[in-house]
Amino acid sequence: MRNQLRMMQNMGLGWTLFRIKYELKKRAGFLEKEFPAVSMTEEEFLKRWSSHAASPDQAVREWRAQARPFFFHPDKLNGLKPVLQKTLGASEQELLNQADRICEGTFTYFSRWNVHQGTPNWHWNPITNEESPRDLHWSKIPDLSGAFGDIKYIWELSRFSFAYTLVRAYALTGSSLYPETFWNLFEDWVKNNPEERGVNYKCCQEMSLRVMAWIFALYAFANHSSSTDKRVFSLLKQVYCHTDHIDKHFDFALKSVKNNHTISEAAGLYTVGLLFPFFDRSGRWKKKGFRHLEAEGMWQIYEDGSYLQHSMNYHRLVVQDYTWALRLAELNGEAFSNKLKERLYKTFDFLYQFQDEATGRLPNYGMNDGALIHPLSHCEYLDYRPQLGAFYFILTGKRLYPDGPHEESLVWLAGESASRAPRDTFPRAALKAYPEGGYYSIRMDGGSAMIRCGTYRHRPAQADMLHLDIWREGTNVICDAGTYSYNTDAEWSAYFMGTASHNTVMIGDDDQMEKGSRFIWYNWTKSHTRRAEAAADGMTLFEGEHYGYGPLIHRRAVIQSDAVIAVIDEIAGDFNGTERAISASWLSAARGAKATGEKGLIELETPAGPYFIETLDTQSSTFRIYHGDEKARRGWRSLYYGEKEPAYQIVRSLRSGKPVRLVTVLSPVAGQVTYDPEQNLLRMQDRCLRLNPAGSETILPQEKVTL
Repeated sequence: MRNQLRMMQNMGLGWTLFRIKYELKKRAGFLEKEFPAVSMTEEEFLKRWSSHAASPDQAVREWRAQARPFFFHPDKLNGLKPVLQKTLGASEQELLNQADRICEGTFTYFSRWNVHQGTPNWHWNPITNEESPRDLHWSKIPDLSGAFGDIKYIWELSRFSFAYTLVRAYALTGSSLYPETFWNLFEDWVKNNPEERGVNYKCCQEMSLRVMAWIFALYAFANHSSSTDKRVFSLLKQVYCHTDHIDKHFDFALKSVKNNHTISEAAGLYTVGLLFPFFDRSGRWKKKGFRHLEAEGMWQIYEDGSYLQHSMNYHRLVVQDYTWALRLAELNGEAFSNKLKERLYKTFDFLYQFQDEATGRLPNYGMNDGALIHPLSHCEYLDYRPQLGAFYFILTGKRLYPDGPHEESLVWLAGESASRAPRDTFPRAALKAYPEGGYYSIRMDGGSAMIRCGTYRHRPAQADMLHLDIWREGTNVICDAGTYSYNTDAEWSAYFMGTASHNTVMIGDDDQMEKGSRFIWYNWTKSHTRRAEAAADGMTLFEGEHYGYGPLIHRRAVIQSDAVIAVIDEIAGDFNGTERAISASWLSAARGAKATGEKGLIELETPAGPYFIETLDTQSSTFRIYHGDEKARRGWRSLYYGEKEPAYQIVRSLRSGKPVRLVTVLSPVAGQVTYDPEQNLLRMQDRCLRLNPAGSETILPQEKVTL
């Protein structure tokens, strides 16, 4: 009961009452009655056409004659070939090989690994080799099941992301193999997923993404001989039934999930309502989707451009949804509000400021379920340039990045002429603060850094306050561990979601918040940023603190000059006469790590050369380097969903019954910083900064004092 009350306090009374009502409806069988497992007949579907078409053939002819503008016209698909070839360059053959593998029954999961199935089993988990129930009503199948494992492994194939690959290959070759393969897979899916039965009807976001992929393929293959009237009619019927389900179940995303699911579902409603106006409910769907895309964008995206889910990948998913919706609106003579577009421009700025210039990647921060919902380039999954480049063009009419394979996504969504649009110069700031979300970006010689310091207003994903992330010459030298899996054992979940895997300070074995069930945390962290300043002399000063270990306070100052970062951590407050275990962690994507020279100097081996973690204070402590330690659950990271790999994690441990100050330097060259604890002087290259005495209310002086 205590946990339920805390959850209600965090999530609100409205959320709690809705969840209670929903669970009662599900258990009582009302959801099964609301969504009966009865397939719509062709005759019933024809009645849903405003023209009351007399036959499926007539209905399809009407669609062909009245097809609304899409990202490309079926008659002009071949015209994209030259620009696609130029954009793809050497990766053209890789794309065609991938499309051919799909035709042979090999599918890519989470943009990462391939599974050969031949004829796909749409209910099969390739990790557990188990099937989910295919004949049960979706409301009777649990989200988490020991029987068939992580449901995401089953959903992944049914997103039909492979349809985008088949379309791209078809545009390059004109081969009949690709549209025929799509239609065979579509028909097999329909045959093995009767309406409202099985796991593929459990999530309306998944259904929305599937509908988008189907529509993309429908327009691309519309004029091919394999696109018979019978097949097209069947697809239109499935689009209708899916959208009707999404519409009727939309309140679950709106009032319970309250995140990117709502935006994806609204995008699905708007898309179908806009492109298929002859459906009897299209007007309602378009209006509802438009309204919620406007409203959800304005509250889910904070005023500073950061995002309520605190996840770079989910943030990208939202960007893809809005790129899709805004472009379709533009093509069909509609427009979203300037107010929304201004907010979307801010969210572009947020992602762009944290992007590594060399690789196009962002910090591996927050929950990452492997989603790449419109895979329209052959760039690496972790490269955000395809999506941000297209998004920026839709917002501004200008290109963002130099020519490269990332622009394929821009060509598909904005047309061939977009590849010739003028390029814009969008600078990245030396320091950029996003205080509503609690993010701070620092640009420095050869890299960048991200600092987290914020108070949660919405459901947190990870206990990681005052985490620091650093990029150096294209390597994430100080990195986030990532997510790994939503349905793993408690120990792995505790590591990846908890404080232990993040570059911050941990007290005892406790997280900064109390972990509840899968996506739930209690006692949401509260933080305060005391300072964020980029000085004219090139020195950046940051200081913040959080109260997750009350009555103790973790306070962190970050001082940057050129490529050097000094981190001063303090554990202050009332220890109540008790000695506490304290640890500071640094996780790295380096190729190697070793203790070198004097105690407290760690050398990381990176592609750009050595990088050092240097301890300057005199606190008595021990150091340990973990690398893929299964027993201790330390030294791991996950870049792709369901996959973990060893990483070097340096953990400094000590015990204290009184306030502690730790001084760490992160730099490509050791020995550039000295610290005098008696005088509280920190010397960085030719600069000298006097800190406040340990135990003061702040680490940095109110005014920057250099000597």
